[in-house]
Amino acid sequence: MFTHTFFKVAKNIEFSFVASGFESEKLLIKTLSKPLIKQFKVSVDYPDYTGRKDEMLDNIGDIIAPQGTTLRWVFNTEHTDHLVFALGNAAGVEMPKQMNQFFYSYRFMKDTSYNIIISNNQIQKKDTMHYAVSVIPDQFPSINVQQYNDSLTENFVLFVGEAGDDYGIKSVALHYNIQKTNEKGEPVGALKSGAMPVSITAGTSTQFNQFLDLEQLHLNAGDKLSYYFSACDNDGVNGSKCTKSATFTYEKPTAKKLDSLIEKNQEQVTKDVNNAAKQNDKIEKEIKQMQEKLLQKNELDWQDQKAMEELMERNENMQKQIENIQKKFEQNNKQAKEKEYSDELKEKQENMEKLLDELKKNELNERMKKMEELMKMLNKDKLMEQLKQMEQDNEVMEKDLDRVVEMMKQLERDMRLEDIAKKAEELAKKQDELNKKNDNNALSKDELKKQQDALNKEMEDIKKDIAQLEKVNESMKNKMDMSDMKKDEAVASESMSKSSNQLSSGDKSGASKSGKNAKEALEKMAQKMKEAAGGGGPDQIEVDIKATRQILQNLIRMSFSQEDLINVVKKTSIADPKYVENTQQQNKLKKDSKMIADSLFALSKRLPKLASTVNKEIDAVNRNMESAINYLEFRAVPQATSNQQYVMTGANNLALMLNEVLQQLMQQQAESQSQASGSCSKPGSKPGKKPGKKPGKGAGMQLGDVISQQQKLGDAMKQLMDKMAKKGKDGEGKEGKQGQGKEGKKPGENGSGGGSGGQGEQSQGESEQMARIAAQQSALRKQLNDINNELRKEGKSSETLNKIQQDMDRNETDIVNKRLTNEILNRQSEIMSRLLEAKEAMRQQEQGEQRESNSAKELNREIPQQLKDILKSKQSVIDYYKTVPAELKPQYKKMVEDYYQLIK
Repeated sequence: MFTHTFFKVAKNIEFSFVASGFESEKLLIKTLSKPLIKQFKVSVDYPDYTGRKDEMLDNIGDIIAPQGTTLRWVFNTEHTDHLVFALGNAAGVEMPKQMNQFFYSYRFMKDTSYNIIISNNQIQKKDTMHYAVSVIPDQFPSINVQQYNDSLTENFVLFVGEAGDDYGIKSVALHYNIQKTNEKGEPVGALKSGAMPVSITAGTSTQFNQFLDLEQLHLNAGDKLSYYFSACDNDGVNGSKCTKSATFTYEKPTAKKLDSLIEKNQEQVTKDVNNAAKQNDKIEKEIKQMQEKLLQKNELDWQDQKAMEELMERNENMQKQIENIQKKFEQNNKQAKEKEYSDELKEKQENMEKLLDELKKNELNERMKKMEELMKMLNKDKLMEQLKQMEQDNEVMEKDLDRVVEMMKQLERDMRLEDIAKKAEELAKKQDELNKKNDNNALSKDELKKQQDALNKEMEDIKKDIAQLEKVNESMKNKMDMSDMKKDEAVASESMSKSSNQLSSGDKSGASKSGKNAKEALEKMAQKMKEAAGGGGPDQIEVDIKATRQILQNLIRMSFSQEDLINVVKKTSIADPKYVENTQQQNKLKKDSKMIADSLFALSKRLPKLASTVNKEIDAVNRNMESAINYLEFRAVPQATSNQQYVMTGANNLALMLNEVLQQLMQQQAESQSQASGSCSKPGSKPGKKPGKKPGKGAGMQLGDVISQQQKLGDAMKQLMDKMAKKGKDGEGKEGKQGQGKEGKKPGENGSGGGSGGQGEQSQGESEQMARIAAQQSALRKQLNDINNELRKEGKSSETLNKIQQDMDRNETDIVNKRLTNEILNRQSEIMSRLLEAKEAMRQQEQGEQRESNSAKELNREIPQQLKDILKSKQSVIDYYKTVPAELKPQYKKMVEDYYQLIK
């Protein structure tokens, strides 16, 4: 038996068998062509929203692609008649053929396996290739938001957030819902919804910052606000998907909650001021102890340096405490703006802010720095000198803190007075309405009794508020007499209780009469409280006017006496036996100034209108008095007269302050008398409030008043200079005779100033006239500053007005220091020219505005600096860590983004 094997038959083979001389017929081995895929390419068409570039894959069957990707296959084959594409278990689809190429495309939305089945007409058996497409679904976006509130007010909010998505963030928005509530806090009506788009930079990860001014939402007391952010991706397959952030909530306090919050904050501020005053006392004791130790040593050692460091640390802590007090007070004022307090009370709040700001700007920090330098040099003498100066500064600080404590209590008392007065007025209206219902028989006896009991309960709440008010009043040095208010309270409470009892017994007529008595008592109590909060009523205003006028007169007399002493000191030889009398006279003036200072300090704790620098000016006068005495004792005349001149300057500055306060008090008295007599109030004013601007009286018309008054003031200065020049020519004695009896008749001399008029020496009359001119110049400068501030709020601030104010300030300084020269008249001429130019510019501007039609503009409040600092800090961190390379593959990009989120 014979055998033969053909190996690797690749083509047709013809063969035959040969044996013993015989050959068989020709036989043929015929090969069948196997279907073959030589190569295939896959064109990957990514969805546009992914941002990925389309690509071509060679001979890759298993593919990972985003959802919605379209794959297009091109198969190059040989000996292939049929190519079938089968998805999963579904029936196959015959691929179209072109030459030796087969084509197929499909858009994948989920993970899918597919089979490629190849065959031809020669071979019955089919070959199958198995592959799979893994689909990456589009993920939901992520969002993270942090909220920062302004420390002064919760109405301004900063949001710092980041949003991310695997392929890109399309939009970010802030959504809010407002739910109104009733007095019980129960929801009323439908939700009011809205949304605000947030500006973002498109990308897979984006950071955003959004400011929200809650005042722009016009929330009413008790309204509840909920808000959140949404981030939506750019999914172009399934549609944009959105993710919500955490929900934030805010509830605008009701009037009752706001009252409680303001009172609580005010109590805390007052407590903090008391603590700061105690801290200052400790610092003062440590300064004195250090002075005593240094007196007993020849050189400084490390223990002294350590003690100085502790003193500096204590001072720094007190400064921080004062800054914290100022912030809390500003926060309380922001909250108080939600309520309709009177203009007088708002002015007191502004004055208190100025006083706190002045406290923060004291010289203790500067002195501490100097002491630190001296400690390094171990200079005992200079250190002792600095400690002495610091002790004097600390005394001023002590007075300022004492004044702040008293004025804080006064402000708290006045706020409570106005709050109670409003409650009493509202209760009086309710009682009046109930009385009318009783008189008209509109309600049954039981219903009247029920409503009267409800009003009685409100009266009990008012009585509790008055009890709290009494505690605040008792803690003050300048106590207020509340006896009349207590009488009205007792009458109102008793009458209301009596009305309720009479209704129970069926005496509706008696109940009506008792209700009317209660209503009248409540109205009287409310009126008295308003007057007390505004300034203490007519009697208190009269007391303040007399005290202010008396101190002002004493200051002017002291200034005149100091001026006379200066002239005597200059003329007296240091060898003259009478020279000692100069020192004695200066000591007498020092005692007089001490009495004036004490009176002025007591007045400053009662009148918030008085400038915050009053204690600093008093201290300057006392220091210069003491220095003048020392120099006089050492026969150093030039130095002594210099300090004496500074005493006059300080006294004149205090006189200007008091004169301004006096004018305000007299105006307040006139308004009070006008309202009490039932006369018509000024246009634009309301009862109990400061007069407003007259209708139609714009900045241009107000500037016209300033121009008129400044012209009169210039004439007064010219006449005074002419008078002094004539005096120089005619001689001192002659001029003195001519000047007697004529004081107070020249322009610019009207006003309160006290003094002895023209009955003394002529120099005294001239000095008094200069003081009045300086006071009038100060008032005009302040009026011009108010006009400029109003223009600045409207975005129309004038540089010309700023220059005019500077020139007015120079004139005022020269007049106070008795430097009447031609330079003042030249400056006066420039002031008038610039005033006329400014008025003409405003007139043209106002005409242009009348012709121009402007659409309404939304006014945006300035972003608080604290929130700006937070935003700047956040942005620096983001800029530092945000380093995702654009060319990375998606999976690596995501890894980097995950790390970025982790480190944040």
